[in-house]
Amino acid sequence: MTDPEMCAALIVGAGPTGLTLACELARSGVSFRLIEAAPGPRPGSRGKGIQPRTLEVFDDLGIVDRVIAHGRMAMPILSTAPHGRVTLGGAIPETLKGRSDIPYPASLITPQWRTEDSGPSSTSTTAALPWCATTATRRPCSAPATAPPMRRS
Repeated sequence: MTDPEMCAALIVGAGPTGLTLACELARSGVSFRLIEAAPGPRPGSRGKGIQPRTLEVFDDLGIVDRVIAHGRMAMPILSTAPHGRVTLGGAIPETLKGRSDIPYPASLITPQWRTEDSGPSSTSTTAALPWCATTATRRPCSAPATAPPMRRS
């Protein structure tokens, strides 16, 4: 690409998925533009859990310790059978503990806003790419932008 305003990718949404994609593209030297309709992080949470494979991606990004610190692995679950017997489940299965091929054997329970806030000095999802060691703002087209709100008809 010769035009500095042209980007190889457009990322729509600065939630956990959009921010992670932005970080991966920045690490790979791919130009992008990140747009988000909201002026900042959303209050509340639209998601509560992070799967083990996602924790591996966060490990590669260098943020897994911060993400895990704000959540709980293997949430205990009480189940009541139709006949009334109550059992406790949700623990990490013994067969998965300590295996080098399964670094994160359970899902992490944590609200989405905590995941988005796991980067250093992230005060706004549109102000910076908090998880990237090398931010994308070094490229003209990659500075995050705020998209206008969607109009509902």
